[in-house]
Amino acid sequence: MEDRTMGEIAEKKGEKMKRIYMLILVLLVSIMVAADALAVDNPCEKDIAKFCKNIEPGDGRILRCLTLSKEDLRPPCKKQLPDRESS
Repeated sequence: MEDRTMGEIAEKKGEKMKRIYMLILVLLVSIMVAADALAVDNPCEKDIAKFCKNIEPGDGRILRCLTLSKEDLRPPCKKQLPDRESS
């Protein structure tokens, strides 16, 4: 029978806890990176926050707001708006 001391048992538990903490850290970082990538997908997010913050989403209201503010929008957002000059 193996004779383990309390120190050896505590050391093994400590190593397991370190592994669990590292796994949690890796998962949290992965979630943060994924969330950041999703935010990058909307080039108008900052413009919506700036120009349309009081507009309730739905029924094209955000698009109308952005269209009315088109001259002040950042170029990446401006490129996403439909070109309606031909109407």
